Amino acid sequence: MNQISHGFRVQLLAIGGLAGAMLVALLTVNGSGASHDTVACNDNVPAGYSCIPLINKPQAGPGVTTNQEGELFYQYVDASTLRIAIRGFPGDTIQDAVQHQLCLDDDNEPYSEGTIGANTPPHCTGGGAADTNVTDGTGNIPPAANQEENDLATGLDGQYEVRVSGMVSDGTVDGTPYYEFSNIAGYTFFVYHVNISDSSTMGFWQATPPTSTPISTTAPATTAPATTAPATTAPATTAPATTAPATTAPATTAPA
Repeated sequence: MNQISHGFRVQLLAIGGLAGAMLVALLTVNGSGASHDTVACNDNVPAGYSCIPLINKPQAGPGVTTNQEGELFYQYVDASTLRIAIRGFPGDTIQDAVQHQLCLDDDNEPYSEGTIGANTPPHCTGGGAADTNVTDGTGNIPPAANQEENDLATGLDGQYEVRVSGMVSDGTVDGTPYYEFSNIAGYTFFVYHVNISDSSTMGFWQATPPTSTPISTTAPATTAPATTAPATTAPATTAPATTAPATTAPATTAPA
């Protein structure tokens, strides 16, 4: 009886440990310890970030929300700096960051003019998707320019101006790695390509970076209300009036 009880307890402990490990893996496989659902941008969006869905590549495009495979968070730190974080759904695995690809342009012509296909410019896949290919790193992205030579009007399929690959994490937000890109002022159309588990996914967004001073990532300073001590007036003191005693010279009479 004791042997059976002991064996049963061991089995329960083993099952409990396995369940705990599976739970930890489920919550952390995407780089975040926070649980979330399988609807993109529905919960746990990091503060200060915008969110778009990552869509299975054959159906992906600007504004598409069906066939979701994950979510992409982006934040403009200032007018020329962009941060991007990727999160899959529970149980998913994000492809190694060095395989991620980001395409940038100053308009949506590459997507609207390019031939739609498996690995064509609109899908930001491979070196042929952009006119300039760079690896991740501060200062590698060239200034934005309207490159007419890549427009369909000149007889060419559209290409993005720049494609960035070989991402290296620059920090984390809510436990999820983010990638920071500088020199993005002037770019308004963005495509991020990443494999999640066995799916090739992309996220599209069009936005104008802010032109004002850098966005603060700290809480605004608070100033305590000024406190003024009530004025105190010392009671008036009046010295008693002093009157000098009258002095009268003695009368003198001249001799008769």
